[in-house]
Amino acid sequence: MAGGGGQFAVTPSADGGTRAHGRWWFSVVALDGAGQPTGDVGHFPVRVNTGAPGIGSLTHPDPGRAYTARVVQFQWSNADAPDGDVARWCYVLDQAPNTAPTDGSPWTTARTWVTEELADGTYYLHVAWEDETGRRSPPGHFQVSINELNDPPSQPVLRMSPAAPSPADMLLCRVETPSVDPEGDVVLYTYAWYGSTDGILFTGPHRVSQTTALEDVLSSDFTVQGETWRCVVTPRDAALPGTPGVATVRIRGTSSITCAAAPPSVVLGEAVTVSGAIAGTEEKGAIVSFWTREPGGTERSTFPAAVAIDGSAYSRTFYPDAASEGRSPWLMRARWAGDDGYRGAESEPLTFTVQKATPSLSVSLSHSSTPAPPETLTATVRLAASLPDVLAPRLAGGRWPSTCAHRRGRRKGRCGG
Repeated sequence: MAGGGGQFAVTPSADGGTRAHGRWWFSVVALDGAGQPTGDVGHFPVRVNTGAPGIGSLTHPDPGRAYTARVVQFQWSNADAPDGDVARWCYVLDQAPNTAPTDGSPWTTARTWVTEELADGTYYLHVAWEDETGRRSPPGHFQVSINELNDPPSQPVLRMSPAAPSPADMLLCRVETPSVDPEGDVVLYTYAWYGSTDGILFTGPHRVSQTTALEDVLSSDFTVQGETWRCVVTPRDAALPGTPGVATVRIRGTSSITCAAAPPSVVLGEAVTVSGAIAGTEEKGAIVSFWTREPGGTERSTFPAAVAIDGSAYSRTFYPDAASEGRSPWLMRARWAGDDGYRGAESEPLTFTVQKATPSLSVSLSHSSTPAPPETLTATVRLAASLPDVLAPRLAGGRWPSTCAHRRGRRKGRCGG
């Protein structure tokens, strides 16, 4: 600071750095015109109060439980402050979770305090300590619940959507089955959002809101692909919290799937092979299914049969069971439902054609020349189509082979099959 005077500000913090709680000296060294120390040094003592007291109760130790005893005994500690730094304790008892004691709050030099009888409800004790100069620490908070007759609300049932979100999706946590309070009190819901990189250890809450509304939203600004997010919703009536509901979802990446047919044109009875690969998968196993539309317009979601794969590539060989000659070509897509890390996808549609099969026709006679009466000339006609066994049902109901009989002297014969 040039000119022989000035001001300098330091903001205390509790981050464990050079401005953490404790006693500190602010030192000023005078420099000459060349910027060299002159040997004149001034010192000023500074005390930083950053440690909030730790609060508990011998009579009501569990903040999540309601007690029938109406008199509460509290006790607290200095946190990280030396005893010599603490001149007194300021405290406030109310029903708000984050109150801070002020200059007008009651105070004590003891580390314990006992209430009078309290009515049913949830209470918070807020305690801050002061040093001899009146500087006050951040407050500590402790919750107690008194309940003699009241029952808490029932547990809510939750649903998270979307069920397979991408990093760009906001998360919606909705109470599908609302909590019911036995006494008919209005139910207040506390939504708390927790995140995890491994799905086991969760940090947070990263967002908390209290409302009577049946849903809450987490912005996509919080989420990253691969993370697991959990919404914990705790119902509360005028006095007590109920059992929380929990919904969990994993943030998934996007995927795609390709599909190609070979050959692109076949004759009825010949096989077609569809193949492709999934881009974006954990490769822990997947099911690839198919959707087809026949030349006649019938849509089928299970033809050909689905295929199970271990990696990312797939292949399925099948026999189309209808000719498309003279009609629209076959239309086909490949699908997969996704896995824990990636959302499902559907391929672009592909087409292939199936030409009609060309059967062979053969005729055989029972005699090489016209038989003498009363003998009968029998002609056997055989129509053969080269189809694999899987398409054999397509021949059901046919009239092959056919047999025709002709007796000399008659103009017409008879045929049967």
